[in-house]
Amino acid sequence: MRRLSVLAALLLVALGAATSAAANDPEVQVSHWDTNYVSSWPCGFPIAVDGWVEVTTTTFFDADGAPIRSAAKNRAEFIWVGPTGLVVWNDQSWNSSVDLLARTQTITGALSRVVGPGVGVLLNDVGRLVLQMGGPGVPSVVLSDKGGQDSILEPGAWDSVCAYLAG
Repeated sequence: MRRLSVLAALLLVALGAATSAAANDPEVQVSHWDTNYVSSWPCGFPIAVDGWVEVTTTTFFDADGAPIRSAAKNRAEFIWVGPTGLVVWNDQSWNSSVDLLARTQTITGALSRVVGPGVGVLLNDVGRLVLQMGGPGVPSVVLSDKGGQDSILEPGAWDSVCAYLAG
């Protein structure tokens, strides 16, 4: 009987250790959705948008189980139809890493590439963007913006896209 009690106690300790270790394992979530809407952003006139988005997020935890870092892979493809019926393709493929302790976010990859049939690339924001994360009522601050021929953050970045869609 004593031997059975000792085995039961060891099993409980082992289960407790396994549960503790599992609590600190990264957590992965995959989200996928289709989207279809009309927006006046970024051009100021109606644009019909049809596409899909997929985000895979991995959250990492410290020894106490508190989240410390998040990494996301973002993929999306959209077709935009302007008021004249002209079409552009917008594809996005970028990664985001958020350091929850330092409150920084690093984004790398193709934030947005827009291509018009017969004219080629109208916008291509590819590179590395580092932000100091804000909070409620406090905007994030750009710490570094490197690479790419365009930056979707810059005034006028969407002008060629809007001019094309307007006809």
